[in-house]
Amino acid sequence: MNFMENVRQVAKEMIRAARLKAERVQARFFSPREVPMCTERIQDRAARLPKGWDLVVAPVAIRYRRTFKSFRHGVEFLSDTVVQQAEKQGFAPDVEIRGSEVFVTLGVEAPPILSEGDFDFAQAIGEPANDPDEAGLVHKPREAA
Repeated sequence: MNFMENVRQVAKEMIRAARLKAERVQARFFSPREVPMCTERIQDRAARLPKGWDLVVAPVAIRYRRTFKSFRHGVEFLSDTVVQQAEKQGFAPDVEIRGSEVFVTLGVEAPPILSEGDFDFAQAIGEPANDPDEAGLVHKPREAA
């Protein structure tokens, strides 16, 4: 390893350490819902999202999409799963219903940020306790990229 490669490596490690320290300091003063995440942490958490969730780059957000047998089944999913989790965790996600498709989007505040709380919420509604076929699901959500 030459001198410049060494310098680059040390600089990367210093930046990473500074980001981690900043995240720890923020965590002491803010709830997980309020602390914005760095890009590397977002990518790490996005890679582990449940099926049906995708990372949206501009503006940064995570989005869930499911298609149900009917409009009624979609509304039931929203009221039985999304609304309950939102109230439990203190969230107000953006929700859309287009026919039998349901979309849930997190991280659309101004400025757009994602927090650990957004990913925890995604995990909670992305793994329904009931069987998808019983919930009126037409097809299973596509695999996260």
